[in-house]
Amino acid sequence: LTVFNQETKQDFFEQFQERIAKPLQMEHFHLKDTSYHYEAEYSSHPAYLFRMSALDLARFGLLYLREGRWQGKQIVSADWIHRSTKSYSILNPKHPERGYGYLWWLDEGVFYASGTGGQRLFIIPKYNLLIVHRVNTDNKIRVKSKPIWNLYDKIIEARKK
Repeated sequence: LTVFNQETKQDFFEQFQERIAKPLQMEHFHLKDTSYHYEAEYSSHPAYLFRMSALDLARFGLLYLREGRWQGKQIVSADWIHRSTKSYSILNPKHPERGYGYLWWLDEGVFYASGTGGQRLFIIPKYNLLIVHRVNTDNKIRVKSKPIWNLYDKIIEARKK
């Protein structure tokens, strides 16, 4: 995302609002709910923090599930959707299907975004399904990965039936 800001000379969050949030009719997205978080001791690149409602996160997930299309319009190119959800770093050679793409984690037929405290957006194209897992981080609530994956497994099992 740093490259986006540098190359376009535009603010990423403002462009997200114009190019993604408005076309998707996100109801709760506001620029005041975004921020850059710097940790200079770790990286010269900031973290790009979003605060999104479950509804707006689901809309973003649908955009990816529908390969960039929203209400008959191509909002994001299908090529970008495919490239961004392809693994570029393999986490375990025994499981090459698991890895990391462009801000997406990949694991056996699912790609997902992972946020603070246990926020997750799972996209499962095989089942035409998305799952939003939202956590109230305002109250310092954090959910570890294992219970999230247990819930994910139960939803997938129910979907298979």
